[in-house]
Amino acid sequence: MSLRGILAASFVALAPILALHAQVNAGGLAPGWANAWNGFRVADLALAQVRASQVDEARLSLRIDDIASKTARVAYSREPLATKAHFVLAMASDTQSDELLAASRSLNKRERLTGLMLVQMAAQDGEIAKLFPLLDQLSRTEPELSSQLVAILSENLGDPDALPLIREALSFEPVWAPAFWRSVPNTDAALNAFLSLRSDLDADLDEQANRNLLARLVSNKRFGDAFTVYGAIAPAVDMTKNALKADYPPIDWQLRTSREAQARLTGSAALQIFVEQNAAGELARKLIVIQPGSYSFQSDVNIGQGTGDITASIECVSNQSGRALTTSIVATKNWQFDAPDCDYAWLILRGSAWESSLPLEATVKRLVLEIPR
Repeated sequence: MSLRGILAASFVALAPILALHAQVNAGGLAPGWANAWNGFRVADLALAQVRASQVDEARLSLRIDDIASKTARVAYSREPLATKAHFVLAMASDTQSDELLAASRSLNKRERLTGLMLVQMAAQDGEIAKLFPLLDQLSRTEPELSSQLVAILSENLGDPDALPLIREALSFEPVWAPAFWRSVPNTDAALNAFLSLRSDLDADLDEQANRNLLARLVSNKRFGDAFTVYGAIAPAVDMTKNALKADYPPIDWQLRTSREAQARLTGSAALQIFVEQNAAGELARKLIVIQPGSYSFQSDVNIGQGTGDITASIECVSNQSGRALTTSIVATKNWQFDAPDCDYAWLILRGSAWESSLPLEATVKRLVLEIPR
């Protein structure tokens, strides 16, 4: 499918439906005389008379009947600046929809529905030059829409026609750029292009953008790329020895917070552990690189309340058999083991308090994995 077709299908399926429901439901109750006198309230009524339905995943159907058109004309006669009336009249027009919408938007750039419909029309007509200025405007006037709109762009990075256009737009550091960098695509082709853009444009990326990218790379099993990105965003961090960090999971610790088992990183770089009595669960995990040889895993655990155990396990990411190397870090302060036969593995902490009369509370002050030399 061409860029025109992809963008058109995406925008039609997402933006207008969300906006239409929001606009129809926006008006509050008012007495009848106010609705009849106030052009803006009559325009609300005209929009409420529009019928919207989704034909399929790529098409939205708007039915503007004679009642809605008549109400919109009444609203316009009483209030020429009633942009909801403009929208209804534009959608009822067979030949001048885009001109009417553009004129309406020049009067009020905060009308969400008009802006989104112009985006849809630009995408449908393949007029990409009109698309990015509209995205700039919508991102300024409707910041909450940025993530929804840029997600469509990022997912279409794998299209060879889309990439140079998006690259050029991003080179001007548009207002929607931060939302774009946080919206990491899922497909490998789009993800490859996304990584290339990050590298080429030397973008000013926030921590959430980096976290989202690492999480996506790991979920897509692109572990080598994940460690490469991690090395670039956290160059001063030793990825193995600096174990008690949770800045960039899951290469740093990814902490769990279920009701049965929780781990929390304190300001003194210690893990506070909680396991409900007569329960067990995962506490934390991190992704590690496996090299051939013998490993040493050193820990320092203090039990503050209750009884139970905290274990550490090494599980290969491609583990089909379910086998794992496991030890109790309460009983063993220095665990020695030989590397499993894989390139990447999960280092997982779990807690249990099956026979405890109280919830298990513990502090983990040290976790150091020594790799072979």
